[in-house]
Amino acid sequence: MRYGLQVGEMSISQRYVAVQFGLFAIFAAAAFLLPTSPASPVKLMGLAAVVVGIGVFVASVVSFHRANSTLPSIVPDPKARTKLVQSGIYGVVRHPIYTAVLLVTLGIALYHGALGLLALWLLLAVFFWQKSRYEETLLIQQFPEYGTYRRRTGRFWP
Repeated sequence: MRYGLQVGEMSISQRYVAVQFGLFAIFAAAAFLLPTSPASPVKLMGLAAVVVGIGVFVASVVSFHRANSTLPSIVPDPKARTKLVQSGIYGVVRHPIYTAVLLVTLGIALYHGALGLLALWLLLAVFFWQKSRYEETLLIQQFPEYGTYRRRTGRFWP
């Protein structure tokens, strides 16, 4: 069964993914083209955020794979045969992969030191908040226990 609402040729879910990759491309281009700031303690904070973000990403994929014997999908539509993962890092946050992406991109922005990248990071944060809201409407349809899970866990942070 297909959960994403259809709009024209692309479903809403597919549009979210297209916008997501567009934002990633803009962020990457800005990181490449904007001048970097000199060495500072903020650069170390940026590196730390990148490392933590990578760790959160790995923990997310491992937890999801252990519960479902498959990898998570980038499309927000839940797969028909997957289980709701409530263990591992998913026991603390509902969208740990979004958290990982936000940590890595924030780390890159801090390391780079350009205010433009911080503004793009804020745009990414708003985008992932909206995408997660849409995704949760689909998860509630598939998993009756999602409401209880949502009340006891944070969206991106514990």
